Amino acid sequence: MNSRERLLALVAGSMLLLVVGKYVFDGVSAAYDRRQVRIDALNSDILDNDHRQALGTRAAKKLDEYRARSLPTDPLLAKSEYQHWLTKTIEDSRLSDVTVTPRLPTFPKEGKDLYTELSFTVECRGTLEQITSFLYAFYGAGHLHQIETLNLTPNPKSNDVGVYLTVSALSLPGSKNTESLTDQPGDRLAWSDLDAYRKPIVERNFFAEYVPPKPTPGPVVRNDPPKPPPFDISKLAVVSGIIQKDNRPQVWIHVKTTNEMWKLYEGEEITLGEYRATIARIGLDEVEFEVQGQKHVVRLGRSLNLSAIVGPQGPETASR
Repeated sequence: MNSRERLLALVAGSMLLLVVGKYVFDGVSAAYDRRQVRIDALNSDILDNDHRQALGTRAAKKLDEYRARSLPTDPLLAKSEYQHWLTKTIEDSRLSDVTVTPRLPTFPKEGKDLYTELSFTVECRGTLEQITSFLYAFYGAGHLHQIETLNLTPNPKSNDVGVYLTVSALSLPGSKNTESLTDQPGDRLAWSDLDAYRKPIVERNFFAEYVPPKPTPGPVVRNDPPKPPPFDISKLAVVSGIIQKDNRPQVWIHVKTTNEMWKLYEGEEITLGEYRATIARIGLDEVEFEVQGQKHVVRLGRSLNLSAIVGPQGPETASR
């Protein structure tokens, strides 16, 4: 075989090697892609199952709290006890001409086994201070109740105000209050002190047109616009999943810019660009981060957005 024939044989062999190599590479690449798709699908199923289980646990806990606040299951006993409590609460607030009228109980369309709704109409008279005292006592009680409507009609000849309101209360099957109403306090008041409500309500005339105070003009200060802060990578980092692993809650954080997936336990840190945060707490559908001693809660499916709490000067100190 002369040199020309050897060269042709070498070229033909190289081309054959390239064809075979490409065929083998394509086969391996396709198998890897199929395996990765299967892994992603299984991970998604795990997240969905864990999330549904967490939601079920949370709903059961909430229902147990409602049963502790519910009126007695017996509708007659529930109506009698709650009407007595409502009347006494109004009278203790020194409102006058009190009339409490019960309505027929109602049930949800889905069936009577879910709950019974008891409704009452209330008519009375009193001052704004007395009405405030009643509302404070109403929302300070732990019953499963609410005020549906509240109408106030001023009397031009006195300080009295006519009051008309409708109240609804729920009785749940399996209520923990079998013979009387619950005595646990409510948790819907922003302030525990009645005076904190009485002062801003009583000292303001709710039936006069509000006139805001005229603003006091101040000195004109011109400042150069601040420089825009650096791009916050954490805005594109999303809490994509919360699971239980080895009997410990674990959060999955997906960084869209790099396609990274962080899998962290409580106490561990995550660094995103200039920002560094610690996983302070992992809840059922939310995660609490700590950045420079500040807490930041992010719900499932939302981005971290750490610059929202650190501020424009944050990156320099957050990375120390």
